[in-house]
Amino acid sequence: MSDWRDFPPDDLTTINLVDLDTDESITVSLDSDGHASLFETEVDMVNSPPHYIIRPGLEWIDVREALAQKLQREGIVLPYEDFSDWDRGLEYLVRAPFKNKLEDLQKVLFYVTRLVERMEKRGEYRHENED
Repeated sequence: MSDWRDFPPDDLTTINLVDLDTDESITVSLDSDGHASLFETEVDMVNSPPHYIIRPGLEWIDVREALAQKLQREGIVLPYEDFSDWDRGLEYLVRAPFKNKLEDLQKVLFYVTRLVERMEKRGEYRHENED
């Protein structure tokens, strides 16, 4: 069985733990002898809420912006209400396991159902070069 000494020091020196129910967090740091030290850290629920952090350096807002840019690059034009429902459905899907679970999944269904119903009435998206 391996222990902390089997990991190179740079691989396991700091661990951030966040309680997603209370938004409290602590940082556990290991010194070179493997002794742990605890530090309470403050969660920034405005600028970096934990349920939107996918991994350090990548948050849901980054994915949202990348998807919007891809739509634009590919010439896909969405009416505002379609983009809004698509975007919100994705947002709630991504955060569901980390925040409101079933309630967030019900919101996904709400937004995606609205989008599908509108598309069935009106038709699909169009590309700018399809005129």
